[in-house]
Amino acid sequence: MAQSTSACQTLSQLAYLLLAQEYPNRAAVLYGALHVMEPEVNSHLRGLALAQSEAGRPAEALAALDQLALRGQVDVPFYMLRARVLVDLKRPQEAQAVMKAGLERYRSGGKAPGAAAKDKGLVR
Repeated sequence: MAQSTSACQTLSQLAYLLLAQEYPNRAAVLYGALHVMEPEVNSHLRGLALAQSEAGRPAEALAALDQLALRGQVDVPFYMLRARVLVDLKRPQEAQAVMKAGLERYRSGGKAPGAAAKDKGLVR
């Protein structure tokens, strides 16, 4: 198991470097393999979504983001990437709503949208 984890860490670093060096298709292949090898690791799925988006495959990126959302892995970078993917899919109204939700989450210190209003006693 230790070798497998070490191999996955190495592949993850290679995928990150490929993405940084503007080889998103190759990075997507590695992140996809990593997701199969370690399906519970959310960073592989997030990397896959980013690589697919960079590779011009927004529908596939949206599917990966949907999986992250189902796992509860929704944070500010998630919203920003999702908005970008929706723009690429020519869905600007949805992208705008997602961006607003992400900004609200950022302003609330990372809490879910609406949580800041509840904390302040503005909503019951």
